[in-house]
Amino acid sequence: MSDTKDFFDQQTEHSKVKTEIVVDYFAAWAGIMKRKRQKLTYLDLCSGPGRYKDGTESTPLLILSKAMEQPGLSEKLHVAYYEKTRAYFDELKKSVENHPASRWLAHRPIVERKEVNPALINELPIDDCTFCFIDPFGYKGVSLRLLVSVLKNWGSDCVFYLSVSGIRRNVKVRSQTDALTDLFGCDGLEVLREHVKHRISRPPFGKLVVERLQMALKRHNKPRTMYFLPFAVEHDRRNMISHYLIFLTKHPKGFEIMKFIMAKRSYKDQNDIPLYLFTNVPQLEFEFAGKMDNLLRSLTRDFTGQVINVRKLVDLCHRKGYMYTTENIKSALDVLEVRSLLSVDVPRQKRPKNKDGKITMGDKRTVTFL
Repeated sequence: MSDTKDFFDQQTEHSKVKTEIVVDYFAAWAGIMKRKRQKLTYLDLCSGPGRYKDGTESTPLLILSKAMEQPGLSEKLHVAYYEKTRAYFDELKKSVENHPASRWLAHRPIVERKEVNPALINELPIDDCTFCFIDPFGYKGVSLRLLVSVLKNWGSDCVFYLSVSGIRRNVKVRSQTDALTDLFGCDGLEVLREHVKHRISRPPFGKLVVERLQMALKRHNKPRTMYFLPFAVEHDRRNMISHYLIFLTKHPKGFEIMKFIMAKRSYKDQNDIPLYLFTNVPQLEFEFAGKMDNLLRSLTRDFTGQVINVRKLVDLCHRKGYMYTTENIKSALDVLEVRSLLSVDVPRQKRPKNKDGKITMGDKRTVTFL
């Protein structure tokens, strides 16, 4: 994140959670991809100085430390950082060069003093397996072209931070038209402008931003499937969502893994379904279709009359873009069984219980939707 005067004085809880999500996903991504490819690339755009003034390391250095925990990664991993602010760049370069990973990696990390702009997109070392983290101040530099570019190859995923409050402030500012059009398209930007102009309350502006961005990405990414997972990580004094951490992948396994990582840090409803929201602020007009009744309806709609293995069913749910974790889906199967809407090859009374005393729904079980 660049151009923030006081941001790197001290790490906030929201920033800590954001970093944990990115670092945890990097570890999972690298652990899988190192077995499949000889070259993996991590890109960090808008990197910042690498640490806070109190000495706390931020994402760039934590990624290097996490990489060193994985055997077999030192020969394969390529790392590149981009930061335009001179002071941040100088500090980042020094910190990266002094990090033990710079000697551990066969390919020394690249640190460039460059701004994220259309010209940089053509220079980025985007490879077959690339994980890209984009952490701008606001939304500057994030564009549909950039997102589609970093996701174009087989093993590429992307996480980026997006300021909803910044978009709301600037959506009617004509000087920002090009940047916002690059992100939402002409139609999407017009919808956002009308929402702000007429002070429309439903849907909430943050939800609308996410919806229009997802629609724009789908149009630019045809015919490929793209999984889109937004996580609200910050809110303003009006108890409105001000920032999202957004994850993009083309692979259902990556989607499943990130749902699990985000769910660990998310507020959950009474059925343990994650709302992909870091802070429980009841006043937030945050709408998420992750209620148990909706999940039950989706399962009966998509699998009615089928006889299917539980693991295969869960995989299909992830592939279909269900916004639920594996545990949520299995809990829903249990509810359907209790309601006699499906049967299991091994009756409830003969299945083991987990540590919480709940009857299990194992991966090897077969369910029949009635």
